[in-house]
Amino acid sequence: MSNATQIFSPMKSVLSFLFPFVLAAAIAFFPELSHAKADEGFSPDEKEFLTSAAAGNLLEIKLSEMARDKSAQAEVKHFGIMMLEDHGKLNAEVKRLAGKYGVALPTSLSVAQGDVLRTIGGLSGDNLDRAYVAEMVSAHQKDVGAFTKMQSRAKNPDMKRFVELGVPLIKTHLARVEEMQRTYRGEAKPSAASANPPGPQSPPDGGTPATQPGNPPLAPAVPIPSSAPAREPAPTPTPVNSASR
Repeated sequence: MSNATQIFSPMKSVLSFLFPFVLAAAIAFFPELSHAKADEGFSPDEKEFLTSAAAGNLLEIKLSEMARDKSAQAEVKHFGIMMLEDHGKLNAEVKRLAGKYGVALPTSLSVAQGDVLRTIGGLSGDNLDRAYVAEMVSAHQKDVGAFTKMQSRAKNPDMKRFVELGVPLIKTHLARVEEMQRTYRGEAKPSAASANPPGPQSPPDGGTPATQPGNPPLAPAVPIPSSAPAREPAPTPTPVNSASR
């Protein structure tokens, strides 16, 4: 055995023995090293998308809790319950991915979101329902755009699976809430919450509301063209001259 081999063999054994302790000390003094592997899994765009999805979920869940508890319409209540179930599952997956890849998520509403929550929360009856439905339409239109965009850009396998599961779910929500909004815009029958002001009242037999004197008829939110042919005006009677009798 050469002298060089005799010198380096003990040194190699010492380095092998010390390496785990050196690594543990480095992680203790530089804790960000322990998250380096997790962080490299998501691109900046993917991290931004995940934090944005979490922020949107915060507001949509709080508004849906409000709709469930305060709505005057069964359909709106049911939609709010569905939102809580579906977005609760989405939010759980967002948190799981954030924990796995070391992404910090928002834990409270932004100032703008807080303003929306307070504004809608101050309403009641039909006004609350309409405002909630309008906000859900706007939010889900943005969600569909963001999820669809990430669906074509995602590189991380976990992110790809997440958006592929989320896109059809959010599109289903959007289609349903848009249908609800169309119903509100075209409704002719006043609700119990808006039946107190003076104006046309529905007769007991469910026929066409009669217009009370001094109150113009309520126009529908969306003009509906009539399919019945227009009636020709009745001919004006010719006045009879009393002198010619």
